[in-house]
Amino acid sequence: MNKEYNNVVLVIGNGFDLDLGLPTSYSSFIRSPYFDNHVSTTQKGSDTWNSPPGSEYLFDFLYSQIDWKDSRHLDAKKWVDIENELINFATRGNGMLSSSLEADEKEKKMFYLLQDELCNYLSNISYDNVNENSYAIKVLNSVNNLLGEIISFNYTDLSKLNQFLSNPLKVPIEYVHGKLADKTIILGVQDNVDFAPSYSFLIKTFSPHYKSHNVRKKLLNADEIIFFGHSLGNTDYHYFQELFKRQSNPDIAKDNLFMRIFTFDEESRRNILLQLREMNDKRTNFLFDLCDFELYRTKDKQDDSKIEAYLEALKKRIHQGLKKSRKGIYYL
Repeated sequence: MNKEYNNVVLVIGNGFDLDLGLPTSYSSFIRSPYFDNHVSTTQKGSDTWNSPPGSEYLFDFLYSQIDWKDSRHLDAKKWVDIENELINFATRGNGMLSSSLEADEKEKKMFYLLQDELCNYLSNISYDNVNENSYAIKVLNSVNNLLGEIISFNYTDLSKLNQFLSNPLKVPIEYVHGKLADKTIILGVQDNVDFAPSYSFLIKTFSPHYKSHNVRKKLLNADEIIFFGHSLGNTDYHYFQELFKRQSNPDIAKDNLFMRIFTFDEESRRNILLQLREMNDKRTNFLFDLCDFELYRTKDKQDDSKIEAYLEALKKRIHQGLKKSRKGIYYL
């Protein structure tokens, strides 16, 4: 390294929880009684949205939009789906609200009920079967030092993992969408959706729990960035676009930046690369050239040797960075 190494940022999405063995996916929630108990019997017998009068029809609508396979087993779903379906609910699939489509008080109550039931479901997940040998735990141990910082797009409380770590977590953690511990979770859609004012309760920034986390600045200032289990999809697109555009421009790219993306399998790897093409104006080759960049697949340990080599090199970089810093004692 030609400069002082100061800051490692770990960005985690739902795939991080899944790698731990925690059933926090949309499909797990929608299978649970916390969701299923609010779906009408009429809707369960229909493949189209067919809510009876008086039903909690937001739950019926979301249920009707799920991709079902034989025996009505859910496809694997990501959290982004429920946010997109909230848009479809408000627009009724038109992509643009008609002037006559206005939210009523019942729809607000159903949305807040959905948010509460999600919080209840996630709060009752057991941590007894966490995979202590998962890549998620290994990466968390690696960044748990005085140069580390975590940006979580999950709701789950990372302190519950302390029993599986070499040392209790002491790094700063930003919970972008709120957290379960204090029941401040934020569900909804981004600002760029064209909503009628009556549907503003669906917008994340309108939540009373929404606050600044300086995500963009933290990423732009980092010396090493690890994305684990985040799809980099459209829902959180705005947090990352500036970083990937900068790092694909030879005139302004940050020197000596390390960047790694942990994803599940080959399909998700390609999907992330397609998303990066959108964010950096189809200059993904520049991203590879202008920083130390690589993607790892966690499924069936197919990139295990690469991951282990990376984590060992990361440990050495952090060790050297701490020796040069004034941040005092460290632990690894």
